Amino acid sequence: MNTAKPAKKSRQRASPACSRHGGIGKIVDGGVVFQGTPGTRTANCCFASIGRFEDGQLLVSWRIGSAKDSADGMILMSRSTDGGRTWETPREPFSNPLKGRPGTFALNDVPGSLHFAPLTVLGGRRVLTGIMWLDRSNPTRPMFNEKTEGLTTIHTLLSESQDGGQSWSAPRAFDAAPFDGLGAITAPILKLPDGRLGCQFETNKPYDDPSPWRHRAMLKFSDDVGRTWHTPVTVAHDPTLRIRYWDQHLAIAPDGTMVAMLWAYDSVAKKELNFHLAESRDRGMTWSQPRDSGLPLQLPYPVFLPDGRLVAICIDRYKSRTICARVSQDMGRTFLGEDVVIHRQPTGSVEPSEDNHQLSDQQLWTFGRIEAVPDPSGDVWVTYYAGDADATSIQWARLQF
Repeated sequence: MNTAKPAKKSRQRASPACSRHGGIGKIVDGGVVFQGTPGTRTANCCFASIGRFEDGQLLVSWRIGSAKDSADGMILMSRSTDGGRTWETPREPFSNPLKGRPGTFALNDVPGSLHFAPLTVLGGRRVLTGIMWLDRSNPTRPMFNEKTEGLTTIHTLLSESQDGGQSWSAPRAFDAAPFDGLGAITAPILKLPDGRLGCQFETNKPYDDPSPWRHRAMLKFSDDVGRTWHTPVTVAHDPTLRIRYWDQHLAIAPDGTMVAMLWAYDSVAKKELNFHLAESRDRGMTWSQPRDSGLPLQLPYPVFLPDGRLVAICIDRYKSRTICARVSQDMGRTFLGEDVVIHRQPTGSVEPSEDNHQLSDQQLWTFGRIEAVPDPSGDVWVTYYAGDADATSIQWARLQF
């Protein structure tokens, strides 16, 4: 892969947008992992994930492609050994092209693209990723069907590294039954205190299926490091099919409580709602009814601090056009009233379209998709993408609370 543009081997300055706002936290550092190049296969950088090892090294994965929904999507990874000051030349860890179809990743001789590779540090130098694979048999067909609201076939593949992400095992299939081909991984695989792994995913429906979308936010657990997976658990589902709980992101509190943050969408009114939260106090086996957070923000990502405070890192796409963090001292029932602004998009405010579906609107967005990990000091490391219609970059920030 020779179109990747490596990050400079020099100190990365924090983005001017990364400034303290309010008295509940601050941005202490930040910079760019990778800058996409307009007009190339690296133009669209998005869907970043970050892992932090016990020795402080950072590993970031992300998708590149000529467009946000394009058949040439692939995964790159880069490592920093100095707290984000410099980043190694990106590598393509997964490649399995079909003859005559360079740039594809073949799964059972079906051409596909790699869309997302969230990272989970298991301990020491071991790291696990669940890779979202999309069927690209027809390279001109978009992943989302606006008429039926169906998606192309999606599979999750698992791969593990024993050396901090330098080399990876051959990807193997995640057992999504009974949702094979319909389950999309939404965030890093959870490492639970009792040693289990938890794969968080959401259910979709076949591309040309005209039936109502029976959307569910789901979890599957493994107690043998991902070799086998148990019956799925429902985290959030509206039996009336009206409310869809998109892109679940889970975090585990110091006392073992699990919290899910959910991007809520009203499919009848065709509008986004305040993000919602659900809780589990029995190791993820049952979940409370999702409740309204009171915050009209999108794609919330939860992180627990060592003292039990809950940080919600969110996107406001339509008003302030920012990526911001809010802090809660009561497990997300209330949030302090001031934001830590991580990124401010330079373009003006916009409103969601009324005549388009929510998933098709996503193709127009040029900033977002947050992931975050805490470190033992209580700092929070964040990755996201930002840019414009010509090119986007992968950026990082370090927060203190």
